[in-house]
Amino acid sequence: MLTKLRIIVTGLIAQYPLGGVTWDYFQYVLGLAQLGHEVYYLEDTGQWPYNPVEGGLGKDCAFNVEYLARLMSRYGLAEQWAYRFPWQSQWFGLSEAKRREVIASADLLINISGTLEHPEEYRQVRRLAYIDSDPVFTQLKLARGQLDFRKWIDMHDSQFSFGECLSAAVPDTGHQWRLTRQPIVLSEWRATTPYR
Repeated sequence: MLTKLRIIVTGLIAQYPLGGVTWDYFQYVLGLAQLGHEVYYLEDTGQWPYNPVEGGLGKDCAFNVEYLARLMSRYGLAEQWAYRFPWQSQWFGLSEAKRREVIASADLLINISGTLEHPEEYRQVRRLAYIDSDPVFTQLKLARGQLDFRKWIDMHDSQFSFGECLSAAVPDTGHQWRLTRQPIVLSEWRATTPYR
C-alpha cells in the first residue's frame, strides 16, 4: 500500500444491532483496517435506536452502545468509534476532542446508505463519498425533483452505487454514479460445511 489514509465510515450498527445490518457496515471498517488504513466508525443518524431485546425503540441507548463497543473491541478498534444518541445529542465512544480531531484530519468519509443525517457538518473531511445501496430508488427520488434530497446527495464529492447494470430506463440524475460492490471480509465467513 502506498499511502495510509485516515477514513471515517458511517452506518447503522448501533441503530439496528442485528447481525446482517452489522456486517453491511462493519465489513467496510474491518476491510479497510486490514488493508492498513486508520479507520474510525462514526454513527450520527439522528434516529432513536432499535432495541431487539425490548422489541422496539429502547428507552435509552445503553444496549446499543454496549453492542457497538463490544464489536469494535473484539476487532482491536476499541478506541476508534463514536455514536451519537439523539436525546440531547449525547456522544459515546471517542472523546469530543478526539472526534473533532479525527473529523478535521480525515482523508475520506464514506457515507454508506446515506446514514449520516447532516453531511454538511462533516465538510472538514477532505472527501465525502456517498454509497447508494438502494439503486434505482435513489435515482428515481432524484429524478422526481426532490430538491432537499438532491442538495443532500450533492454535498458529497463522489457518488457510488451498487447498481452495476442500471438500464437506460433509469433516469439520468446528473451525477457520475461509479459502480461498487458490497465488500466481504472473507476471513470472517468460514463455512462449517462445504456448499454443494
